[in-house]
Amino acid sequence: MIYFIAPSGGNNSYICLKLVGTILDGMTTYHDKGTHSEDHEIINFLHIAKKNDNTKVVITENYNNVKGMIREDDIVIQNNIDKYREVLLLNWFHKNLAQLGEEPEVQYGWRDSWIEWQTDLWKNNSKIPIASAVAEWMYKLYDDNFTEIKTIPKITKVFNWSVMYESSQATVDEFKKIGYNYTVEEHDKWLASQSKILGYWQDIKNNIDTPLNLDDDVHKGLALALHGKTYDLNRQQVESKFKLLP
Repeated sequence: MIYFIAPSGGNNSYICLKLVGTILDGMTTYHDKGTHSEDHEIINFLHIAKKNDNTKVVITENYNNVKGMIREDDIVIQNNIDKYREVLLLNWFHKNLAQLGEEPEVQYGWRDSWIEWQTDLWKNNSKIPIASAVAEWMYKLYDDNFTEIKTIPKITKVFNWSVMYESSQATVDEFKKIGYNYTVEEHDKWLASQSKILGYWQDIKNNIDTPLNLDDDVHKGLALALHGKTYDLNRQQVESKFKLLP
């Protein structure tokens, strides 16, 4: 069994499909072949009750969820979100589009429900509630000790996800480092499948100094946070600078 410790948005289904040797066509999101697949070869810990004899990978954001399940011959890998954490949220908002259920732990785990929830929470505190809510989330992710980001010293197999956005060969080397084969051709195909996400990312980076010029409030929030990081401003200072405070 492989236990894959990673936050949502970390290309987890794709990486895990590669770990189990699945041949893939290009697509923006790989959930339907990964954690949402009916054969349950790869499952999210939220659906651990569906684990069966076919299950090869369990993905969880929280190592504590699975540490009691790990046996001597199991493999544990952490997906280390070492850089480009804004892409983590871009992936989350543009790939988590399907309703996950009404259970408390998943009720707000997809885009529309999260936006509705956060709009209500922020409506009296910001002129663009979702931009402020996303910026707040992004500031939390900048903290290396944030629960979803913090590295776990006892996990020795670590995949540094930033290489996926830097170099195909570096990504091949990163897979090799944790004991798996991957090719430049596979990664080039994956990069092509991510063209929409990469385009959004470039737009955001192009508007770090003009975040409110972006159309999508989620993208505005990411650009606001990147602006704050660039100019050493906290979220409230950024909101004040761009006149978002009521």
